[in-house]
Amino acid sequence: MNQLGIVTNCWKYELDQGVPLVACLDQAVEHGLVAIELRQTALGDLESTDRCFPAVEQLAEVTQRYPGLCFDYAMGLSFLSGELSSADDLVDQACQAAVAVAGEARPHLRLVDVSTIAAEIRQCEESTVQELVGLVQRMDQVGGILSVENCRQPWDDLWRIVQRSREQLGSLGDQLKICFDPANFGFVPEAGDSLAALSQLRAHDLSMVHLKQIKEAVVLPELVTGEVDWRAHLSELKRRDYQGPFLFEMAPGPDCWQRLEAAKLYLQQQLA
Repeated sequence: MNQLGIVTNCWKYELDQGVPLVACLDQAVEHGLVAIELRQTALGDLESTDRCFPAVEQLAEVTQRYPGLCFDYAMGLSFLSGELSSADDLVDQACQAAVAVAGEARPHLRLVDVSTIAAEIRQCEESTVQELVGLVQRMDQVGGILSVENCRQPWDDLWRIVQRSREQLGSLGDQLKICFDPANFGFVPEAGDSLAALSQLRAHDLSMVHLKQIKEAVVLPELVTGEVDWRAHLSELKRRDYQGPFLFEMAPGPDCWQRLEAAKLYLQQQLA
């Protein structure tokens, strides 16, 4: 497990206290992290205060200071219920941000839908497929990829839409990937079983894996034993020869860096 990283919403407590993003990035380097997901709403003064538009030029300048880190840009958007087309200005800025922070690496935009329910997914499925196809093609024009994260929706619905989109994309199909988050299956019962979902995936289906724990639909500030059986998930990922990044995404709060070190130790124990 050589590609450990973190999602910047882990630092939201510090950022809201006025700690600059660069100070958090400095700490990330000191703690041996190599992958950073720049999450919309958790970038401090490097995004607008109203709609959280990324400050593209400033983000590019900041990330260039860290050649040893790999960055992607992530945003929350109701992409499963038609918001991709209605939020084109925000999506355009997100694409620009993904390119700006990539440096010499491949640009990577990640989406998560935290609000669309199952009934809405099925009503909008045809347009969702077309919009995802269009966004993958858009990212391909700048040499990038798109990944979508499972969240509060039934896994079977999300996976079906991804597969349908890939079919329409043809040779570009592998440029639409899954950001896999086992803990997100704990938000709603209809999301399904995370291990069963993981068993459907191949290593190259995955862009990253998020590391966190959940209890009664609440994300915990520590990575500990809980509803997600991390030993079983890590074993399955190893069996599939997954070599990509693992990103910590515990709930924000004080003592972030102490909790990060404890999470790294817990992870090693589950791998033993």
